[in-house]
Amino acid sequence: MDHLTQKPDHILSRYVFLSFTIDTLELEQKTLRQTAGIKLSETLVEFIDCMLVSAKKQRRALKETMYKERLFIQPLGSNDVFTSFLFILDKKEERRDFF
Repeated sequence: MDHLTQKPDHILSRYVFLSFTIDTLELEQKTLRQTAGIKLSETLVEFIDCMLVSAKKQRRALKETMYKERLFIQPLGSNDVFTSFLFILDKKEERRDFF
């Protein structure tokens, strides 16, 4: 199995990181919206909204780059600790595990 070069590897890793970040922020946002009576929660919700917009914009740009460069990510599965992905570029592929 050939290893991916640095640039495609960085693009794919960044895409996965942003996807995890967006999921975490959306979960946190939902929790904060359900929490009533905390003055700070409204400020945090607004801040998370801004962060979500920025993260989604970055992920969309990465997805366009991935399409142009023919980079693919295939989810392989997850357990209690790790989520595994297969990074694919032409005939090169590499399995990556993320916390």
